Amino acid sequence: MLGNGLVILVVFKRRNANRSTDILIGALAWADFLTSSFIVPWPEASLVPNSLLGHIYCKFMYPSVLKWASISASIYTLVGISLDRHLAIVFPVKFTRIVTKGRLTVCIITSWTVILAVTLCECVFPARFDESLQNCVYDYGSRAAQLSYGCFVFIYRLVFPALTMFITQLLIASSLYRQSKRFNKVDSSRTTGSAAHLVARDRVIKMMLLVIITYVICWGPNQLFFMGINLRIIPFTFFDTPLHRFQTLLAFINSCANPLIYAARHPQFRVAVRELFVCGVSTNVPVFGDGEQSDESKHTDLSTLA
Repeated sequence: MLGNGLVILVVFKRRNANRSTDILIGALAWADFLTSSFIVPWPEASLVPNSLLGHIYCKFMYPSVLKWASISASIYTLVGISLDRHLAIVFPVKFTRIVTKGRLTVCIITSWTVILAVTLCECVFPARFDESLQNCVYDYGSRAAQLSYGCFVFIYRLVFPALTMFITQLLIASSLYRQSKRFNKVDSSRTTGSAAHLVARDRVIKMMLLVIITYVICWGPNQLFFMGINLRIIPFTFFDTPLHRFQTLLAFINSCANPLIYAARHPQFRVAVRELFVCGVSTNVPVFGDGEQSDESKHTDLSTLA
């Protein structure tokens, strides 16, 4: 909560200079901050009354709808950052025309709304009140339904996001390689500013690649375990074992890892954090937007290459 809170404050302080990467990383920090808040332990009901409030508890509180919504929002914000960087680097001219702060804000709000709706369906479907136990249980109804549910969650939370992020990163790397070859053919005295721009942009890309790899390492074992439970390859006795607890801990470590990666890999973030604690010092430049240029500088680079 502390680490992501610092990221939120840094992005907010430089909000006038924010570009798309800053806005999306701010949204990612909010999602991780909420995840960190929702995993704070709270007492569960030992017995649930057979009433309207009891059934609401089983449908919404028992499956931790808000926690899983914030987790999914964090994952798909990472997907959004990958797509944003892909558009900015592979299609820079179109990117400046299409991507604006207003449109990006609408996209973030829309994605959160859709994710919340999907999470409601995902969590409400298997959770129900059991009269004999006087408590909440997960009931999939049939073997096929449980298998379908497990496959959906596995694809939704791991396979599709990971594939999308790695494919866009490969396309970004390929585009940067082609651009660096073109710059090497141009007189170095005419491309000093552009070369510095490429170095700054490369730093942001590598930092985000590390964030993506961390997400896969943290959430991969947990989601594979959950898929194995639904396929009945892994027995239910595996729950609450030391290995299961380690997988769960590893998954939620992802929520606090990103600020540490920013601090280790991005000098401008360290500068921005220091400015939070120094009165009267303020740098009005993007924190994570090193990879983006103004329209004028982009057109200058393009004319130089031509």
